Amino acid sequence: MGRNGAGKTTTFRTLAGLTPCKTGSVMFKGKNCTRFPSFKWPEWGWVLCRRPEDPGAVDRAGESGVGENTGPQGPWTLDKVLAQFPVLKDMTHRLGGTLSGGEQQMLTIARSLMGNPDLLVLDEPTEGLSPVIVAELRELIVSLKNMETTILLSEQNIRLP
Repeated sequence: MGRNGAGKTTTFRTLAGLTPCKTGSVMFKGKNCTRFPSFKWPEWGWVLCRRPEDPGAVDRAGESGVGENTGPQGPWTLDKVLAQFPVLKDMTHRLGGTLSGGEQQMLTIARSLMGNPDLLVLDEPTEGLSPVIVAELRELIVSLKNMETTILLSEQNIRLP
């Protein structure tokens, strides 16, 4: 957590193999993943969850992977995801670009969970969202934590956790 310049982006870039690690190492589940390229993340069960900056990059909610579990078998099923994000049940016919920022973020997280990740990487999930949506996302993140979902969270909003 921290303001601009605190190293959040550098940490994520290092995890993705885009910025070389100068010292130390990154360990996850007993494996050294210091120089682990981001295209290999799905093989390790890692999911980067970031809402695209271009709203047009989000396709139809019903055609975006929310209903297709292409990841490993695990606790996240379509029914469980829709129970966690009930607002998405009524949006499967809408284009992603027509969803609000908060709805797009929920869709992004829902897509990510359908892959049953071992590590959910949330990169500033509240950026640019209204206080009401931030409160809803906070509750969601706490709920995911309580379900023992491993989360790496990058956030400027110090009041979020």
